[in-house]
Amino acid sequence: MLISSQFYLSSPNLPAPINIGSLEQTKTGNLIIEGNLITDGALGLGLFTVVQRDALTPSTGMIIYNTDAGLVQIYSGTAWAGITGNKDLGVACDSSMECVLGYCVDGVCCDGSCVNVCEACNLVGTVGNCTVRPADDDGACAVCKTCDGVSNTICTNYSNNTQDTGCTGKCIACQSGICGISDTGFDPGNNLADLTCSITTDSCANTSVFKMSATTNAHAELSDQVNYNNYACCSGVTGLGTSCSVNYDTVLKLSNLTNAHVEKSTEINYANSVCLSVPSGTTIVCDYASDCSSLGPDYACVASISGNTNAHVSNCTEYATKVCCANMCE
Repeated sequence: MLISSQFYLSSPNLPAPINIGSLEQTKTGNLIIEGNLITDGALGLGLFTVVQRDALTPSTGMIIYNTDAGLVQIYSGTAWAGITGNKDLGVACDSSMECVLGYCVDGVCCDGSCVNVCEACNLVGTVGNCTVRPADDDGACAVCKTCDGVSNTICTNYSNNTQDTGCTGKCIACQSGICGISDTGFDPGNNLADLTCSITTDSCANTSVFKMSATTNAHAELSDQVNYNNYACCSGVTGLGTSCSVNYDTVLKLSNLTNAHVEKSTEINYANSVCLSVPSGTTIVCDYASDCSSLGPDYACVASISGNTNAHVSNCTEYATKVCCANMCE
Protein backbone atom coordinates (compact mmCIF):
# COMPACT_ATOMS: atom_id res chain seq x y z
CA MET A 1 0.00 0.00 0.00
CA LEU A 2 1.42 3.40 -1.06
CA ILE A 3 0.40 6.47 0.92
CA SER A 4 1.15 10.01 -0.28
CA SER A 5 0.73 11.44 3.19
CA GLN A 6 0.15 10.02 6.62
CA PHE A 7 -3.17 8.87 8.19
CA TYR A 8 -4.17 10.51 11.45
CA LEU A 9 -6.90 9.26 13.77
CA SER A 10 -9.39 11.54 15.47
CA SER A 11 -9.57 9.37 18.60
CA PRO A 12 -6.64 10.38 20.83
CA ASN A 13 -6.16 6.88 22.25
CA LEU A 14 -5.46 5.31 18.85
CA PRO A 15 -2.00 5.00 17.31
CA ALA A 16 -1.12 7.35 14.48
CA PRO A 17 0.14 7.28 11.83
CA ILE A 18 -1.12 3.95 10.42
CA ASN A 19 1.78 1.67 9.61
CA ILE A 20 2.59 1.22 5.96
CA GLY A 21 2.72 -2.41 4.81
CA SER A 22 1.01 -5.26 2.97
CA LEU A 23 -0.87 -6.69 5.97
CA GLU A 24 -4.50 -5.79 6.67
CA GLN A 25 -4.80 -3.34 9.55
CA THR A 26 -7.90 -2.75 11.67
CA LYS A 27 -8.30 0.46 13.65
CA THR A 28 -11.27 1.31 15.83
CA GLY A 29 -12.57 4.88 15.82
CA ASN A 30 -12.99 7.69 13.31
CA LEU A 31 -10.28 8.04 10.67
CA ILE A 32 -9.37 11.48 9.31
CA ILE A 33 -7.30 11.53 6.13
CA GLU A 34 -5.11 14.61 5.68
CA GLY A 35 -3.81 14.71 2.15
CA ASN A 36 -4.22 12.19 -0.66
CA LEU A 37 -4.50 8.43 -0.27
CA ILE A 38 -3.18 6.18 -3.00
CA THR A 39 -3.52 2.44 -2.51
CA ASP A 40 -3.29 -0.78 -4.50
CA GLY A 41 -5.27 -2.64 -1.84
CA ALA A 42 -8.79 -2.19 -0.40
CA LEU A 43 -10.11 0.31 2.10
CA GLY A 44 -12.80 -1.19 4.35
CA LEU A 45 -15.41 1.25 5.63
CA GLY A 46 -17.26 0.86 8.89
CA LEU A 47 -20.46 -1.22 8.58
CA PHE A 48 -23.54 0.35 10.19
CA THR A 49 -27.25 -0.40 10.27
CA VAL A 50 -29.59 2.60 10.11
CA VAL A 51 -30.05 2.42 13.89
CA GLN A 52 -26.30 2.28 14.49
CA ARG A 53 -25.66 5.10 12.00
CA ASP A 54 -28.23 7.36 13.60
CA ALA A 55 -26.62 6.81 17.00
CA LEU A 56 -23.34 8.32 15.76
CA THR A 57 -22.26 11.91 16.38
CA PRO A 58 -21.14 12.51 12.79
CA SER A 59 -18.94 15.25 11.40
CA THR A 60 -19.17 16.67 7.89
CA GLY A 61 -17.58 14.33 5.36
CA MET A 62 -17.82 11.16 7.48
CA ILE A 63 -18.27 8.08 5.27
CA ILE A 64 -19.86 4.75 6.23
CA TYR A 65 -21.38 1.69 4.57
CA ASN A 66 -25.12 1.41 5.39
CA THR A 67 -25.88 -2.31 5.58
CA ASP A 68 -29.68 -1.76 5.59
CA ALA A 69 -29.68 0.35 2.42
CA GLY A 70 -26.74 -1.50 0.83
CA LEU A 71 -24.77 1.62 -0.11
CA VAL A 72 -21.99 3.97 0.88
CA GLN A 73 -23.25 7.12 2.60
CA ILE A 74 -21.61 10.42 3.39
CA TYR A 75 -22.65 12.97 6.03
CA SER A 76 -23.25 16.39 4.48
CA GLY A 77 -23.28 18.26 7.75
CA THR A 78 -27.06 18.02 8.09
CA ALA A 79 -28.02 14.56 6.77
CA TRP A 80 -26.74 11.26 5.45
CA ALA A 81 -26.89 10.79 1.66
CA GLY A 82 -25.71 8.10 -0.70
CA ILE A 83 -22.67 8.34 -2.91
CA THR A 84 -24.83 7.66 -5.88
CA GLY A 85 -25.68 7.73 -9.54
CA ASN A 86 -27.95 10.23 -11.26
CA LYS A 87 -31.25 8.38 -11.84
CA ASP A 88 -34.25 10.41 -10.74
CA LEU A 89 -37.03 9.23 -8.41
CA GLY A 90 -39.32 6.67 -10.00
CA VAL A 91 -36.80 5.53 -12.63
CA ALA A 92 -36.19 1.77 -12.82
CA CYS A 93 -33.06 0.60 -11.02
CA ASP A 94 -31.16 -2.51 -9.97
CA SER A 95 -28.91 -0.97 -7.32
CA SER A 96 -29.06 1.91 -4.87
CA MET A 97 -25.80 3.18 -6.37
CA GLU A 98 -27.73 4.13 -9.52
CA CYS A 99 -30.14 6.52 -7.79
CA VAL A 100 -29.68 10.19 -7.06
CA LEU A 101 -30.75 9.80 -3.42
CA GLY A 102 -29.14 6.40 -3.00
CA TYR A 103 -32.29 4.28 -2.57
CA CYS A 104 -33.40 1.60 -5.01
CA VAL A 105 -36.60 0.12 -3.57
CA ASP A 106 -39.18 -2.11 -5.27
CA GLY A 107 -37.25 -1.76 -8.53
CA VAL A 108 -37.35 2.06 -8.71
CA CYS A 109 -35.30 4.95 -7.35
CA CYS A 110 -36.99 6.03 -4.14
CA ASP A 111 -36.98 9.03 -1.80
CA GLY A 112 -36.16 6.84 1.22
CA SER A 113 -35.19 3.38 2.39
CA CYS A 114 -38.88 2.36 2.68
CA VAL A 115 -38.16 -0.59 4.97
CA ASN A 116 -41.41 -0.79 6.97
CA VAL A 117 -43.80 -3.71 6.37
CA CYS A 118 -46.67 -1.62 5.00
CA GLU A 119 -44.96 0.85 2.68
CA ALA A 120 -43.76 0.68 -0.90
CA CYS A 121 -42.12 2.88 -3.52
CA ASN A 122 -43.82 1.53 -6.64
CA LEU A 123 -47.49 2.18 -5.91
CA VAL A 124 -49.54 3.61 -8.78
CA GLY A 125 -49.68 7.39 -8.50
CA THR A 126 -46.75 7.68 -6.07
CA VAL A 127 -43.92 5.84 -7.88
CA GLY A 128 -40.62 7.02 -6.46
CA ASN A 129 -42.13 8.12 -3.17
CA CYS A 130 -42.26 5.80 -0.16
CA THR A 131 -46.00 5.52 0.54
CA VAL A 132 -48.26 3.59 2.91
CA ARG A 133 -49.69 0.53 1.19
CA PRO A 134 -53.49 0.49 0.71
CA ALA A 135 -55.81 -1.59 2.85
CA ASP A 136 -55.79 -5.31 2.01
CA ASP A 137 -52.32 -5.07 0.47
CA ASP A 138 -50.31 -7.66 2.40
CA GLY A 139 -46.94 -5.94 1.97
CA ALA A 140 -44.39 -7.74 4.14
CA CYS A 141 -47.00 -8.81 6.72
CA ALA A 142 -47.03 -12.37 8.03
CA VAL A 143 -49.49 -14.96 6.70
CA CYS A 144 -53.13 -14.07 7.55
CA LYS A 145 -52.25 -10.44 8.20
CA THR A 146 -52.57 -7.40 5.94
CA CYS A 147 -52.00 -3.66 5.87
CA ASP A 148 -54.77 -1.33 7.06
CA GLY A 149 -54.11 1.54 4.62
CA VAL A 150 -53.23 3.93 7.45
CA SER A 151 -50.11 2.72 9.25
CA ASN A 152 -46.83 1.81 7.58
CA THR A 153 -45.86 -0.48 10.46
CA ILE A 154 -49.05 -2.21 11.66
CA CYS A 155 -50.51 -5.38 10.12
CA THR A 156 -54.13 -6.29 10.89
CA ASN A 157 -55.75 -9.73 10.86
CA TYR A 158 -57.45 -11.21 7.83
CA SER A 159 -61.17 -11.74 8.27
CA ASN A 160 -61.93 -15.12 9.79
CA ASN A 161 -62.72 -17.97 7.37
CA THR A 162 -60.82 -16.35 4.51
CA GLN A 163 -57.61 -17.52 2.89
CA ASP A 164 -54.22 -15.92 2.30
CA THR A 165 -51.20 -17.00 0.29
CA GLY A 166 -49.61 -19.63 2.50
CA CYS A 167 -52.95 -20.53 4.06
CA THR A 168 -54.90 -22.44 1.41
CA GLY A 169 -56.55 -25.80 0.86
CA LYS A 170 -59.84 -27.51 1.69
CA CYS A 171 -61.35 -26.06 4.88
CA ILE A 172 -58.10 -24.23 5.72
CA ALA A 173 -58.61 -20.60 6.73
CA CYS A 174 -57.28 -17.62 8.61
CA GLN A 175 -58.62 -17.44 12.16
CA SER A 176 -57.72 -14.47 14.38
CA GLY A 177 -54.60 -13.77 12.30
CA ILE A 178 -53.34 -17.38 12.32
CA CYS A 179 -53.76 -20.07 9.67
CA GLY A 180 -56.10 -22.77 10.99
CA ILE A 181 -59.32 -24.69 10.30
CA SER A 182 -62.41 -22.92 8.95
CA ASP A 183 -65.65 -22.78 10.91
CA THR A 184 -68.59 -25.03 10.03
CA GLY A 185 -70.66 -23.72 7.15
CA PHE A 186 -67.85 -22.04 5.21
CA ASP A 187 -65.86 -22.99 2.12
CA PRO A 188 -62.84 -20.66 2.11
CA GLY A 189 -61.31 -20.42 -1.34
CA ASN A 190 -64.27 -22.32 -2.84
CA ASN A 191 -62.23 -25.52 -2.73
CA LEU A 192 -65.04 -28.02 -2.09
CA ALA A 193 -67.09 -29.79 -4.74
CA ASP A 194 -70.09 -27.64 -5.67
CA LEU A 195 -73.67 -28.78 -5.44
CA THR A 196 -75.73 -28.50 -8.64
CA CYS A 197 -79.53 -28.84 -8.77
CA SER A 198 -82.32 -28.66 -11.33
CA ILE A 199 -85.97 -29.65 -11.83
CA THR A 200 -86.23 -32.71 -14.08
CA THR A 201 -89.20 -34.65 -15.45
CA ASP A 202 -89.72 -38.44 -15.54
CA SER A 203 -86.40 -39.31 -13.88
CA CYS A 204 -83.52 -38.10 -11.73
CA ALA A 205 -80.17 -39.68 -12.56
CA ASN A 206 -78.61 -38.42 -9.34
CA THR A 207 -80.13 -37.57 -5.94
CA SER A 208 -83.89 -36.93 -5.79
CA VAL A 209 -84.45 -34.42 -2.97
CA PHE A 210 -88.26 -34.35 -3.30
CA LYS A 211 -90.88 -34.72 -6.02
CA MET A 212 -93.39 -32.18 -7.42
CA SER A 213 -96.84 -32.45 -9.00
CA ALA A 214 -95.71 -30.04 -11.74
CA THR A 215 -92.66 -27.91 -12.55
CA THR A 216 -94.48 -24.71 -11.45
CA ASN A 217 -97.10 -23.83 -8.80
CA ALA A 218 -96.87 -27.38 -7.49
CA HIS A 219 -97.54 -29.53 -4.44
CA ALA A 220 -94.71 -31.70 -3.16
CA GLU A 221 -94.06 -35.19 -1.85
CA LEU A 222 -91.13 -36.98 -0.23
CA SER A 223 -88.67 -38.58 -2.65
CA ASP A 224 -89.72 -42.13 -1.70
CA GLN A 225 -93.34 -41.54 -2.72
CA VAL A 226 -94.55 -42.63 -6.17
CA ASN A 227 -97.26 -40.15 -7.18
CA TYR A 228 -95.35 -37.38 -8.97
CA ASN A 229 -92.84 -37.50 -11.83
CA ASN A 230 -91.12 -34.13 -11.47
CA TYR A 231 -87.94 -34.16 -9.42
CA ALA A 232 -85.85 -31.66 -7.49
CA CYS A 233 -82.63 -33.38 -8.57
CA CYS A 234 -79.15 -32.58 -7.18
CA SER A 235 -75.61 -33.81 -7.88
CA GLY A 236 -71.94 -32.77 -7.81
CA VAL A 237 -70.98 -34.02 -4.34
CA THR A 238 -69.78 -37.57 -3.70
CA GLY A 239 -72.10 -39.48 -1.37
CA LEU A 240 -74.94 -36.95 -1.61
CA GLY A 241 -78.10 -38.32 0.02
CA THR A 242 -81.34 -37.36 1.74
CA SER A 243 -80.68 -38.55 5.28
CA CYS A 244 -81.84 -36.26 8.08
CA SER A 245 -78.94 -37.20 10.36
CA VAL A 246 -75.22 -36.50 10.84
CA ASN A 247 -73.90 -34.09 8.13
CA TYR A 248 -77.13 -32.69 6.75
CA ASP A 249 -79.47 -29.74 6.65
CA THR A 250 -83.23 -29.46 6.20
CA VAL A 251 -84.23 -28.17 2.76
CA LEU A 252 -88.00 -27.82 3.35
CA LYS A 253 -90.78 -29.21 5.54
CA LEU A 254 -93.91 -30.82 4.01
CA SER A 255 -97.43 -30.82 5.39
CA ASN A 256 -97.92 -34.48 4.35
CA LEU A 257 -95.99 -37.31 2.76
CA THR A 258 -97.58 -36.41 -0.59
CA ASN A 259 -99.90 -33.76 -2.05
CA ALA A 260 -98.23 -31.43 0.41
CA HIS A 261 -97.75 -27.74 0.92
CA VAL A 262 -94.25 -26.72 1.97
CA GLU A 263 -92.66 -24.36 4.47
CA LYS A 264 -89.18 -23.12 5.35
CA SER A 265 -87.15 -25.26 7.70
CA THR A 266 -87.33 -22.48 10.29
CA GLU A 267 -91.12 -22.76 10.53
CA ILE A 268 -92.77 -25.13 13.05
CA ASN A 269 -96.04 -26.19 11.42
CA TYR A 270 -95.11 -29.31 9.42
CA ALA A 271 -93.48 -32.55 10.60
CA ASN A 272 -92.14 -34.08 7.38
CA SER A 273 -88.58 -32.91 6.74
CA VAL A 274 -86.84 -32.95 3.36
CA CYS A 275 -83.06 -33.15 3.88
CA LEU A 276 -79.78 -33.22 1.97
CA SER A 277 -76.78 -35.01 3.50
CA VAL A 278 -73.16 -35.89 2.76
CA PRO A 279 -70.59 -38.25 4.34
CA SER A 280 -68.16 -36.95 6.98
CA GLY A 281 -65.64 -34.33 5.93
CA THR A 282 -68.17 -31.75 4.76
CA THR A 283 -71.76 -30.86 5.50
CA ILE A 284 -74.79 -29.41 3.71
CA VAL A 285 -76.01 -25.91 4.55
CA CYS A 286 -79.40 -24.64 3.29
CA ASP A 287 -80.90 -21.16 3.43
CA TYR A 288 -83.40 -18.90 1.62
CA ALA A 289 -82.75 -15.82 -0.49
CA SER A 290 -84.02 -13.89 -3.47
CA ASP A 291 -80.75 -14.79 -5.21
CA CYS A 292 -78.71 -17.81 -4.10
CA SER A 293 -75.47 -16.22 -5.29
CA SER A 294 -75.93 -13.51 -2.66
CA LEU A 295 -75.27 -16.18 -0.03
CA GLY A 296 -71.95 -17.14 -1.62
CA PRO A 297 -70.49 -18.76 -4.75
CA ASP A 298 -71.14 -22.29 -3.44
CA TYR A 299 -74.93 -22.07 -3.19
CA ALA A 300 -77.17 -23.80 -5.72
CA CYS A 301 -80.88 -23.17 -6.16
CA VAL A 302 -82.94 -26.30 -5.45
CA ALA A 303 -86.40 -24.77 -6.04
CA SER A 304 -88.47 -21.68 -5.26
CA ILE A 305 -91.45 -21.35 -2.88
CA SER A 306 -94.44 -19.00 -2.77
CA GLY A 307 -94.18 -18.14 0.94
CA ASN A 308 -92.72 -19.01 4.33
CA THR A 309 -95.40 -21.63 5.09
CA ASN A 310 -98.51 -23.15 3.46
CA ALA A 311 -96.63 -22.57 0.24
CA HIS A 312 -96.49 -24.01 -3.25
CA VAL A 313 -93.17 -25.05 -4.79
CA SER A 314 -91.78 -24.38 -8.25
CA ASN A 315 -88.67 -24.26 -10.39
CA CYS A 316 -86.11 -21.60 -9.51
CA THR A 317 -87.55 -18.89 -11.76
CA GLU A 318 -91.20 -18.62 -10.66
CA TYR A 319 -91.18 -17.47 -7.03
CA ALA A 320 -89.10 -14.79 -5.35
CA THR A 321 -87.96 -16.97 -2.46
CA LYS A 322 -85.28 -19.42 -3.58
CA VAL A 323 -84.32 -22.56 -1.66
CA CYS A 324 -80.52 -22.52 -1.65
CA CYS A 325 -78.12 -25.26 -0.51
CA ALA A 326 -74.33 -25.67 -0.53
CA ASN A 327 -71.61 -28.18 0.32
CA MET A 328 -69.57 -26.64 3.16
CA CYS A 329 -66.87 -27.47 5.70
CA GLU A 330 -68.18 -29.35 8.71
